[in-house]
Amino acid sequence: RGPLLDRLLDHLDPVFNGKLPANAYLYGPSGVGKSAVITALFRHLNRLPTETRTVIHTTTRAQSMTSPSFVYLDTRQTTSEFAFYHAVLDALVEETVPEHGIGTETLRARLHEELDGSRTGVVVAVDHVGEPRSTSESDLVDLFAGLPSNVSWLSMGRKRPAETELSEYTSESIRVDPYKQQMLVDVLMTRASVGLAQQAIDHQLANEIAAWANGNAHNALAALFIATHHAEQADRSSLNRRDVEAAIEEIPIPCVSLG
Repeated sequence: RGPLLDRLLDHLDPVFNGKLPANAYLYGPSGVGKSAVITALFRHLNRLPTETRTVIHTTTRAQSMTSPSFVYLDTRQTTSEFAFYHAVLDALVEETVPEHGIGTETLRARLHEELDGSRTGVVVAVDHVGEPRSTSESDLVDLFAGLPSNVSWLSMGRKRPAETELSEYTSESIRVDPYKQQMLVDVLMTRASVGLAQQAIDHQLANEIAAWANGNAHNALAALFIATHHAEQADRSSLNRRDVEAAIEEIPIPCVSLG
């Protein structure tokens, strides 16, 4: 996902000068790595304000002394106004924010106080926008309208920009395409080399899983996980074709993500 990281860094480039980027929308089908890339990137970017060495450096990007904070939210979990403001505030302050005995208005006021005292503000990534049981797009717009102006957001969803209300409030849309088969094979082999016994899966089996998954890393990794379980139950340290076939048979298409 190197090209995607480059595109995201281009969008976030103002943070390296201590400024906020414009709002953006990251979109693509399930299993293309949107959540994985953003959570990893935000973990690294959150080190910018406190570390003196360069965290992400190219010939055109160098760390500034002060940069915005970065917060990742999953709208499957922050489904209420209280949960949304609580999650943002809890990510910004060192002390634990109470989950009970405190009202939504108090949370919002505390959040305003925290952000009003910030010179750089915060970039908030909101994941799984527009999915069933997640925060609705209109509610999300209202929630951000209740925050100070030094807040930028990066929404993430599966709908195309023309199908979402958020397009009216974003200056850039970034598309994430499904993995190409060989790239997905590399993902599987790398994950297997980290988590399984040496030579637990051969390249041909990984290729068969990737071909079945058709660009969806979630389904491919789920198949690898289930196939590994079958091999383990049979007291084997390597996977065979029967394990892979059984795993694929167990995964319904379409399926609900493990998360």
